[in-house]
Amino acid sequence: MVKEKMKKYWVLAILTVAVLAFAACGGGNEAAPGTGAANEIADANETQPVEEAELPPEVEEAPEYFPVVIAEWGADVVYALSADYEFQNMPVGTSGSDERVLTTEYLMGAGTPTFRVIENPRGGRAIQLSNRDQEWHAVDIVTPLIGLDTEANSYLLTIHGNISSGGNVAVGGGNSPYATLFTQASPAGDFTLTGTITAATIANSGERGHFRVTVNNLGNLEIHEILIERIDLIVPFEVPERPENVMYSLITDAYVQSRVPGDSGNGSAIFGGTPYLTDAGSPTFTIVPHPSGDASRAFRVSNRNADWHTLDINVANMGLDLDANTYTIRASGLIVNPPEGSTADLMGHGDPWGRFGAVDVEADGYFTVEGVLSAETMAENGSTDRVRLAASAEAGEADFYVFELEVTRN
Repeated sequence: MVKEKMKKYWVLAILTVAVLAFAACGGGNEAAPGTGAANEIADANETQPVEEAELPPEVEEAPEYFPVVIAEWGADVVYALSADYEFQNMPVGTSGSDERVLTTEYLMGAGTPTFRVIENPRGGRAIQLSNRDQEWHAVDIVTPLIGLDTEANSYLLTIHGNISSGGNVAVGGGNSPYATLFTQASPAGDFTLTGTITAATIANSGERGHFRVTVNNLGNLEIHEILIERIDLIVPFEVPERPENVMYSLITDAYVQSRVPGDSGNGSAIFGGTPYLTDAGSPTFTIVPHPSGDASRAFRVSNRNADWHTLDINVANMGLDLDANTYTIRASGLIVNPPEGSTADLMGHGDPWGRFGAVDVEADGYFTVEGVLSAETMAENGSTDRVRLAASAEAGEADFYVFELEVTRN
């Protein structure tokens, strides 16, 4: 439509110029300079200026928005909401159905919430969902169109967003059996949810292979970023030699380091081949790439139905001589979205549930906690064979990562 109007206006302008040129030449009849005919033509041109052709309204009006600067896609990024050109060029304030708001082929709505394009605090555009009559009213990631090759690679999915009411943020299958793929407890406010996508994850997501991003309440849900990155799954980690005074370390635990990122299950499923680690309660453990990027493995503890559902470290299997020596136990990791006052604790696994060590956890969630093991401290803290790594009661059932574990002889 705009092109047709522009064409009409240009034709009008060309015709106007042609008429003027024809008139300037005396309409095809020559007139000598200074003659009356020439003067009449000059007078007419002075007294009747040509009106400029108007631009069509579509060109005259300034656009309501301008395209944002699209984020650069890294070599291993296969999808990013911040770099989804179709969605990022939607005007802020656009609201309604998913067909109106989720203009990109990679996203679609579930249920009938109100979708709205909002300013993203991280820059660009974000998605807001309100009027959610059911918990499953959400956003689906149409993963089949993204082209994930889970036979050769695994992928790290990261969701940044905000919830108006605290609850369990989750990514689940978009249709039967509606399996929960990744979840974490989050207070009201900003959250970050991560999980590893493998062939098993795709199989559990249902027939269509959609990933549904939701929260288990009817509050507003904002999605600021959806990032899917290819991670190095195939390269094995070469386990280093354990120093003589190190009785145990996660990085030298050959069984854990042989696991594939994305492997997930209970303590028996994930740690069944190592005598040093086990579960307390019934959390889910998921192998993840170590944040150092050195191809070693770390793990995430999730689906904690109580604050004591966590990791137990079997120090009795490490050959410690607690009567003759003391040992330092150290753990580092990250508590996801820790509330104010949270601590990371190394505890006894029985009454009186004493602490070998505790450390305050700041808003970023990172922690390193350590304590001393001896015959005396084991008895004082209620341990006979295990030490429990846990988030404090303030952190409740929050997910956490374990990056380092080490027991050394002093």
